[in-house]
Amino acid sequence: MDRVTLNRLPAGSPHFKSMYRQHKQSDYDLIKSVCEFVDNVLKCKNIHINTRVLDSRIHTITISDDANGFENMFEPGISNPFNMGHMRAGHEDNDEMSQFGIGMKAGAISTGDKMDVYTKVRGKYYHVELDFIEMCEREEDSFSPNQNEITYEHYKSKHPFEKGSTIVLSSIRHSIYTKTTQDDITVYLTKHISDIYNDFIQKGIMIYVNKNLIYPAEDIYECAECAPFTKRFEIYKHNDNYYMKNMNDTHYYEYDNKTNTIKSIDKKLFKKFVSDKSKPIAYLKTTFVYYKHLPDEELPCGLTDIYRNGRRNGSWLKNGSKNNGSKNYNKSRIDIEDKELAKLLGLTFNKNISENIKNNETSAFQLFISKSCEGLSADTSTASFKKLQEIAKNHKIDKHSVLGEVGPKPVKIEPVSKPEPVSNPEPVSKPEPLPVAQVEPIQTKPKSAKSVIEKKSTIVRTHYKNKIPLELFAEMADDIKQHLDVYSNSEFGVEIFNIWNKMKKE
Repeated sequence: MDRVTLNRLPAGSPHFKSMYRQHKQSDYDLIKSVCEFVDNVLKCKNIHINTRVLDSRIHTITISDDANGFENMFEPGISNPFNMGHMRAGHEDNDEMSQFGIGMKAGAISTGDKMDVYTKVRGKYYHVELDFIEMCEREEDSFSPNQNEITYEHYKSKHPFEKGSTIVLSSIRHSIYTKTTQDDITVYLTKHISDIYNDFIQKGIMIYVNKNLIYPAEDIYECAECAPFTKRFEIYKHNDNYYMKNMNDTHYYEYDNKTNTIKSIDKKLFKKFVSDKSKPIAYLKTTFVYYKHLPDEELPCGLTDIYRNGRRNGSWLKNGSKNNGSKNYNKSRIDIEDKELAKLLGLTFNKNISENIKNNETSAFQLFISKSCEGLSADTSTASFKKLQEIAKNHKIDKHSVLGEVGPKPVKIEPVSKPEPVSNPEPVSKPEPLPVAQVEPIQTKPKSAKSVIEKKSTIVRTHYKNKIPLELFAEMADDIKQHLDVYSNSEFGVEIFNIWNKMKKE
C-alpha cells in the first residue's frame, strides 16, 4: 500500500492582535479586573491597591503584594505566567483560586493599554512591560513582553515591600469606569473588595485601598440578631442524584434528576447513598435578617451568594418572593471547592456567576435553597412568622430596640391591612417639619456615632474571637481616640475598651 504524504496547511499561529481584540471586548468591569490580580496573591499577608484620578478619570491602578513574585517568569511556554495560555499545575488544583488561567492578562487588556510589572524573582529585580498597542503592531513575537533587570533602588521606588510584585495598569479605558473622584473610587473598591474577600480579611490578610485598611465585615449568619434563625446543610452527590442533610435537625432530602423534584427521605435511605466517609460537595446556610438593623443595605430578597474557597464569586438573585415579599428577609450562602462544580453552577472565566445556566446541578441547588427557606417567612399573618417571633423572644431579640431605631417594617400580605394607613393621610403630623428640622442636627450626630461604635465593637469582637494579631487594630485605635467622648458614654464603647485592654495584655 502506497504511503500517503500529508502536507500541513500554513494556517499559522494567532497574532496577539486577535487576542487583544477578544479580551478588550470581554465582560469585565473595574472590580472584576482588579480582583483578577488580588486572586493570584491571596496567600500573602499584605495587598495594597491604589488609584490615581486626574480630570475625573482613573489615570493609573496599582496593585502591590508581599507574595513571592512571578516565580516562573523565565519558564518556557505555557508555564510562564505572562503566556496568554498560561496553565500551571495550580489550575488543576481545587485549592488554587485561578480557574481558567487567563484572568490576569484578560483583566489587564480589558482595563488599559499598558501593564508594567516590578517583581523580585530568585533574589533579583525585574521590570516587565506589556505595551498592548506596541505588541499589536509587531510582526514577530507579538506575545512576548519586554523585560529587563533593574536595581534594588528602582524596585523599591515602585514597590512598598521587600519581596513580591507591583503591577501598574495605565492608559485606562474610559469605558471601564465612569467619571469619578478619588474618594468615590475608594468607596467603590472598598465596598466590593470587602464583599468578595471578607473571609480572607477575617483570617488576617490586610488589604488597603488608597491607604485605607479594609476592616472585616460582620458575618450575617453568626450575628446575634440572625444566628438563632440560621440553618445549615450539607450537600452530597451519588451518581447523578444529589442529597441534602439538615445539620440543625437531621432531616434528609433527595433530588431526583428525572423528575426535577426533591423529597424527604429517612436516614436509612440517605445512608444507602451517602456513607460516613463521604465528603460533602457543598455547604449551604440560610438565615432570616428580619431582626437585623441594616441601615445602609437593601433587603437580601432571597439572595444566594456562591463562594469557592472563601471567595465570593457572585450571586443567584431569583430566590426572593416578588409578589408579597414574605421571603425578602432570607439570605443564603453556598460554599464549594470543586472547580468543575463551580462551572456547572455558572462560574464564568472572569469569576462571575451566570444565572442562565440550566442543568441538573443548578436545578438541584435551587430546590435545596427553596427547602432551606421553609419556615423563614416575614408574612406576619402566618404561623411560621409567629414561631420566628417566639425564637426572637427566647433569644431576647427586639426588632425595635437595635440602636434605638425601628428596623424594616413587617410585611403585611393581606391587602385588607393596607387600608389601615388611614393614619398615613395624617400628613398633618408630618408637616411638623419644624421640630424635626430643629432636632435633626442634634439627632444626626449621636445616630452616626452610635453606628460607628457598633461597627467597631463588631470588629473587635470578631478579631478577639479569632485571635488575630494586635497590629491589625492600629488604625482602629486612632478612631477610638477620636471618638473618645462618645465611646466612653456608651455600652458598645465600654465593650470595646474592655476587649481592647484584654488584647493588649495578651
